[in-house]
Amino acid sequence: ESMRWVLTHEPTIQWYAFCDDDTYIRGPALTAMLSRFDPSAPLAVSGGRNLRGFAPGMWPWLAKEGCDSAKSCIFAFPWMQPAFFNAVALRTLFKPAIDVDGLTAECDHFHLTHDVGLGVLNWMVQTPTISL
Repeated sequence: ESMRWVLTHEPTIQWYAFCDDDTYIRGPALTAMLSRFDPSAPLAVSGGRNLRGFAPGMWPWLAKEGCDSAKSCIFAFPWMQPAFFNAVALRTLFKPAIDVDGLTAECDHFHLTHDVGLGVLNWMVQTPTISL
């Protein structure tokens, strides 16, 4: 719902941030990093390369699949958190999914958390992505 709100109420927004409420962000550093990217081309920037808090044995069902570390599980668990999308990506690639509640429906249907669902949706719409 926050993406829909931003699209409706913040027409001049340059970047959309998706992160948990316990995520610490250094605003000036983030602004400096994001300002280096071309604002006219769709782009996502994600901290999703590693599974936050992942520890061997944490999820036994993943271990049965041969997934015993963040590195070996990245394709089984497409985490995308925190994530930053520029306005072009949000308005062109994500808007059709947002308009039909696509992220919510995807998470409900496949029993995904919003962090994983966002990663899958990002992959589905093929947003050019930089993983940090």
